[in-house]
Amino acid sequence: SSSSSSSSGVTYFASATATGDDDDEEVQAIGEKNVMRLPHLRQHCTECKFVEDVSKSREKVYQGVQLNSKTCELCYCYICDKPASECKQWGGTPSQLNREDHCNASDKGDSALIYKSLRDAAKKGTATDNNKPKSKKTNH
Repeated sequence: SSSSSSSSGVTYFASATATGDDDDEEVQAIGEKNVMRLPHLRQHCTECKFVEDVSKSREKVYQGVQLNSKTCELCYCYICDKPASECKQWGGTPSQLNREDHCNASDKGDSALIYKSLRDAAKKGTATDNNKPKSKKTNH
């Protein structure tokens, strides 16, 4: 059996599996008319390829510098939680490659814990980068 529906300009088509079991239907998007684009982490950008774990090999370092620093207008910095265009430690300069460049940040891969700790520090206001001022504790 099959059916189709349209929502927000995207047409979906559902068809029963080959076994004839109507409980297991697959949904497939057929068109992309009026698709809404939303802000997203740089690693999830569909316009700009992202390379994980750039420090693993010389080849990945080169790819990361070339690709990860590129963004679309909706990319967000994973560490700062603000638009990538506003991140002051985005990086991407080959002569100044730093593993902690925010353009390389991801919650996946071997470096995920490093980037998570940077993100946690930024949220707490204890980040050592230029994106957030260091929190000043006062004793009353």
